[in-house]
Amino acid sequence: MTVCVIVDTNCFGSVLNTSSKDHKRFAPVYDWLMYGKGGRLIYGGAKYKKEIDLQAEHYKKLIQEIERMGRLVPLNDAAVDKLAATVKAKVNDKDFDDEHLVAIVGISKCCVVVSLDKRADRFLKRRDLYPDGVKPPKIYRNTRSKKLCGCERNIAAICRSGG
Repeated sequence: MTVCVIVDTNCFGSVLNTSSKDHKRFAPVYDWLMYGKGGRLIYGGAKYKKEIDLQAEHYKKLIQEIERMGRLVPLNDAAVDKLAATVKAKVNDKDFDDEHLVAIVGISKCCVVVSLDKRADRFLKRRDLYPDGVKPPKIYRNTRSKKLCGCERNIAAICRSGG
């Protein structure tokens, strides 16, 4: 079974760096991405890519490895950016800085977001921010959430078809 996830950049290191102090919480996500049948990482938009670029060269190399393995699902950056701008214009709240995550979910229809940012939850859960037919995602925070990614109904069509 192919599992697809969006990994918020706030926990990118915890997911992909096996030496991270928080890695154990996210080890199932890492395992899905890197081993066996694995999973797919949904990736796209200028803000998301910029946030990853600001992290470390190491993570860019890991993304290249995930892509080489055929487990990266790149989205159309312009489409993500356009939806992110629309979403940002709808929300007048200083706490809302994750319009790119809402847009990535909206474009990909991915059902699972891996994140540590509880502040983003109320925005990620707002149905009115997504295009028609797109449901708000479930949030993976730790190993108690691993069943989210093993569930057939949480696999987005974009990941079933290989992007």
